[in-house]
Parts: sequence; structure tokens; C-alpha cells
Amino acid sequence: YHKSVLPNKAAERPLNPDKDPNRKLRIGYMSPDFRRHAVAYFSEPLLIEHDREQFELFAFAHLDLRASDTYTERFKSYFDHWIETATMTSDEIEKKIRELKIDILIDLAGHTANNSLGLFVRKPAPIQASYLFGAGQTTGLPEVDYLIGDQLAIPLEHQPFVSEKIAQLPFSGLPYHPPHDYLDPAPLPVEKNGFITFGVMSRPLRTNRQTFAVWAEILRQLPKAKIRFDHIPYAEPDLQQRIKTSFSDLGISDEQLIFKNTRPHWQVYQEIDIQLDPFPAGSGTTITEGIWMERVAIALRSRPPMGCIAVTQLSALNLQEVCCADDEQDYIQKAVALANNLPLLTEISSDLRTKMQQSRLMDYAAYSKDVAALYRQMWIEYCQKEVVEE
Repeated sequence: YHKSVLPNKAAERPLNPDKDPNRKLRIGYMSPDFRRHAVAYFSEPLLIEHDREQFELFAFAHLDLRASDTYTERFKSYFDHWIETATMTSDEIEKKIRELKIDILIDLAGHTANNSLGLFVRKPAPIQASYLFGAGQTTGLPEVDYLIGDQLAIPLEHQPFVSEKIAQLPFSGLPYHPPHDYLDPAPLPVEKNGFITFGVMSRPLRTNRQTFAVWAEILRQLPKAKIRFDHIPYAEPDLQQRIKTSFSDLGISDEQLIFKNTRPHWQVYQEIDIQLDPFPAGSGTTITEGIWMERVAIALRSRPPMGCIAVTQLSALNLQEVCCADDEQDYIQKAVALANNLPLLTEISSDLRTKMQQSRLMDYAAYSKDVAALYRQMWIEYCQKEVVEE
């Protein structure tokens, strides 16, 4: 990949910083999504209560100025310095990062649209890291030193599957800041429908034959239940037919499948009872939004890091025993058991928004302290390593 990014240029060694382990650090955050975007709902909590005494904060905003919005203006208030990079060349951005003597450069996008991972290959900062909430997986770049997540989203046993060193925050869950236009939670529709409606708001690319086989078995055991697929692609007749054929081959009739593209999308959560998290590539934003709208999810524990976000969000609210499955058979059993136990479903769904507000998912001050401690530890390790090498 080095040749594809920089065909004639080797990565330079970062400028030697002042290796005082206790000094104020210069932290650079690079993102194309300092605007209203799914990643922003998870990156904003990182910044709201950020420690400004230990750290000087630099934003490298790689976004089209036409995409700027009220979120962008809010993001600007979280930083000491705001650098627009969309019109800069890679050489210019690299030079700016080096001139500013950034100590820790943080990627907030991963392998998502308009990312700047090519800059990280150049190693313009002595320490480089990426947050798991971008693409939910490793960058695959040896120049990125750390992959940051919580203990469940990226357990230490996954270290062989990522190129970075795993850096764990000491809690479960990805803190979340909901957008302003959400709707109020509604009663579970099963009460008026007389049947359970499962919801899948993930994009179709997250599903596969094995996912459908598990979901078909759930519908087979719950013949009155339905699965509602709700996202922009599900409005396409060709996609609907392919999904119908897949389920038909598994013995499930079209009557148990619903296809929608609901806007505003918050309404979907009011019209389903339980979310189904796909696997192995699970959901993050939709599962978290669903919890905010007081809709729990069934999720699979054992899978790659890119599929564990639902598990960590549910665990942050102590819902792992009811909602998080150890294997596919357990996934089926938990979905069927919860669908057949309306009192329990009502109990765990009730007032879930308040529980979320009182949890670590929205305790931004506590999050900031943990992040500060992690960054400081990264810096100390770097200083100690450099001393040994020298």
C-alpha cells in the first residue's frame, strides 16, 4: 500500500518532540465528519468535556465547506485550533502537522468515505491512533500505533487480527450524543398489533445467507412475527425480491417480511419491538439510536471487532444476559424467548432513554478522564521507548 499512496517517497521520522512525560500535549484530530454524520454522534462525546489543561487540541477538518452545518460550528468550539484541509494537498497537510509538532494524531474515520489514512502512512506525528467507531475495524496500517475502543468492543484476544496495538478504555460502551431532531419513545407496537415486529435498519451489505438463516429460524418459531427491513436500499424492488427469495428458500413466506424506507427514520423505532443486529458485520449507529428510542436488540457476542458495537452498547445498560448471545443458536433462543415474554420485553424497554442518560454512554466527563489517562499513558510509553532506543 505504501507504493499506492506514496510511490516515490518513504515515510519520514517524526520531528523529535520534547520527551517530557508530564508536559502539555498537542493532540490532533483528523476527520471528514465534523458535521452532521453518524460518526459525529460518537466523536462529539469525545470532545465535549475534553481536558483542555493537559492537552492543546487541533482539528484537521477534511470536509467540503459546502457540507458545513450547525454541527460544524459546534465542533469548532471544542478545539483550540481549526485547520481546513480539504483544499490542501497531502504534502501541505503533512507539512502543517509537522510544523505544529502534533504529539498524538487521531483518526476518527477509519476506512470510511473521505478518510485521510494516506496521511498516516507518512507518519507525521510520533504517536498515531484510530478510534474503533469510525469503520469499526483495524486500519491495517503499521504506522497507526493504537486502535482505541472499550473492553468489549475490542477485547485483547483480538490483538492477532489488528495491525495496531489495542488500547482499551476501562468501561463498556461507545458514548453517544443524539441529534436534536429525535422523536419521543412510543409504546411497543406489539400491544396493538398482536405480533412482534423485529427491525433491521442496517444496510443490506451487512447481511448474508447465514444471517438470513438465523432470522428465518426465528420467524419459523414465531409464525405471527414479522421482520421489517427499513433503509433506503430496501425500497428497491430487485433487492426486495432477492431477500424474499432467500427467505422463501428457507421456508418463510413473504407475509412475514416488510420493506420500508421511512423518513424521518426515527419513526421506524416507534413501529418495531426488537432490533436484530446482523453479523458478523454488526450495526453501531442504528442499534444505539434504537436504544435511545427504547428498543432493545438481539446481538451476537463472538465475532470480529467490527461486529461488537451492539454488544458493548447493550452491556453498558446491563442488558447482556437477555440480549447478547454466545452463538447463533443462542441468538435464536434469546430472540424467541424475549418475543414470547411481553412483560419482560416491556420492563427492559421501559424508560430505557433515562437509563441511557444515567449510564456511561452519556457521562462525557467520566469519558474525558479515561481518554486523558489513556493518551497520557501512550505518551509515557513513547517517551520510555525512545529513551531505550537512543
